[in-house]
Amino acid sequence: ASVNPLSGSCGVLLYLILYYYFIYIFFGMKAVLLFLLLTISYVLSQTQCPNAPASPADRRPNKSKLRVATYNAEWLFMTRSNCPGTGCPWTDKAEAEKHMTEVAAEIVVLNADIVNLVEVQDCSTLVLLNSILNQYNMNYIPYLLSGTDTATGQNVALLTRVDPSVNLQRSAARVSYPVAGSSCETTSTGTQGVSKMYYTTFDVEGLSKPLTLFGLHFLAFPDREDRCVQREAQATVISNLVAEALDGNSVIVLGDLNDFDPSVPDAAGSTAISKTLQILKNPNASSPGNELTNVASYVTQSNRYTCWWDKDDNCNSAGDELTMIDHILISNDLTKYVSYVNMDHTYAPACNTFESDHWPVVLDLQTTASSMLKSQASPPQQQPQQQATTAQINPGLPEGPLSPLKAGIIIGGSIMFAMGVVSGILFVVYRTSSKSERSPLISSSSSSSSSSSLSSLRE
Repeated sequence: ASVNPLSGSCGVLLYLILYYYFIYIFFGMKAVLLFLLLTISYVLSQTQCPNAPASPADRRPNKSKLRVATYNAEWLFMTRSNCPGTGCPWTDKAEAEKHMTEVAAEIVVLNADIVNLVEVQDCSTLVLLNSILNQYNMNYIPYLLSGTDTATGQNVALLTRVDPSVNLQRSAARVSYPVAGSSCETTSTGTQGVSKMYYTTFDVEGLSKPLTLFGLHFLAFPDREDRCVQREAQATVISNLVAEALDGNSVIVLGDLNDFDPSVPDAAGSTAISKTLQILKNPNASSPGNELTNVASYVTQSNRYTCWWDKDDNCNSAGDELTMIDHILISNDLTKYVSYVNMDHTYAPACNTFESDHWPVVLDLQTTASSMLKSQASPPQQQPQQQATTAQINPGLPEGPLSPLKAGIIIGGSIMFAMGVVSGILFVVYRTSSKSERSPLISSSSSSSSSSSLSSLRE
């Protein structure tokens, strides 16, 4: 098969070099810098979408309940240089599209009003996912504030029917480790922040206070001592923010915390070596008891698993490989609203599939009145407006937004082409004008000679 040398990353780079070279030739370095600034600004506008609307809306089909879910989508990427590719499970675009279809199917079945989505590339990828969900009238608006994890490029995103009342925010704070009272057995020291996170606030009809939500993705490997102290520092960063939010607001902390809760053991009976969950649940260490509750405590232990880590690479999920590292923590004032909690195991763990290696955690808050908790085995209290399975969702993705780089190139190229045409016309006019000014200097003999030559050519 023939290969187009201008396809892929090398082609994109070549096009960029040519574009900016012609800008430099015709208009100089200042124009190059201006176009670079415009391209960067456009790219940034596509990679994140953190701004709340001026007039927040509530598109819940049933305003007597609020369903919240957290779901690690596992490398929901479409256009990064090595994902699809060697840097993630999806080797090419077709596999990444199949994976996105599986993620969309799971979200449709969940039918949550607020979805915290972990391991998302950027806003353009989130918008593409939402374009599939729009086919099922899910009525989400996507939000994403880019983090600072340059190693993976992963972000934490938000799909919601209840618009936030403030823009998504993040904290650049760092905490020294080991923290006071650390349970980690290591001598390493340093500082650590939270590179993948956001927080925002909602005004939800039926709740007595504004609701502040923290979407998180902590450092991986719950059994590594070096990560133990770093995650405790991350938890301390968030705990400080939660303490501030609790002064007037209800709070939900959710996401992939990559750690276990010793007071709420998972199905595998995993042992926590850090105090990550304790730090998060007790932001005011001086007060007795926890101020946040892990909703997993409402689920029977045998069903407490949110992740499959195939430690021995044998594609067998038995033993201690089904663990609970994804959590939803709620401030104690919200416990009176809890009506349904579950870890949604709608697909089995398996190798060579396009589902995520995580399962969602789902929480229903009955916002009209206090209610008795329904069993995790009860049917979801909010059925999807249009039930969907993976097979029912069209595997062909709709045309989503252009990748930021391609969009920048197209915009820059179009502008440069137009400017090139204009400059070419001006150049021709200039040359014609110059010839006209020089024409009196041409001798009559030369003119006759030229005419004679032209005549002979016509013959």
